[in-house]
Amino acid sequence: MVVPSDESMKNKFLYVIALVFCIPACFSKEQQTASSQESSTHAWVDLVDSTRIIQKLIASNQLGTILEEHDPEELERLLHNVTPAQMALESEAINATMPALVYYFDPGKEDNRVLAWLKDFAETHKEKFKVVLVDAHALFILTQLADISELPTILVVQDGEEKERLVGSEATLASIENVVKNNIK
Repeated sequence: MVVPSDESMKNKFLYVIALVFCIPACFSKEQQTASSQESSTHAWVDLVDSTRIIQKLIASNQLGTILEEHDPEELERLLHNVTPAQMALESEAINATMPALVYYFDPGKEDNRVLAWLKDFAETHKEKFKVVLVDAHALFILTQLADISELPTILVVQDGEEKERLVGSEATLASIENVVKNNIK
């Protein structure tokens, strides 16, 4: 039995991580245009819905059809190492062309005022900011990977990096408004 070296495993892991960050660049120009037109009409995104779309593409063996140039082996590695929820988050928030406010919440304890404010904000500022809702229970893997310790938690993500974080009782309407104002270009 051949045991891969640590360096070999490290290189493969780094390759898979690089693939994740390259997913949005792999979409065809037609799909990017359709996606940008859709995002201009949908100012906020429920990540559970985005995850379901990716799951349907995977189940119907069509994920490869939306990728521009890809090696079937690379696609297979991606599918074995990255969850559909991670793919959706990468596409909707981390690699967004504008700042994204990512709202991790518990649907059973959701403050409807905050959700209403976020949806209104998303509609009002859809050209400058994207709002992504993450049901922390349905998408618990994302909650764990983002090191979310308390709900609700709000992250402001810009250029692939977390810029600000509001946790639990810090995530009041007033503090959300301040964070957003500080991050609108």
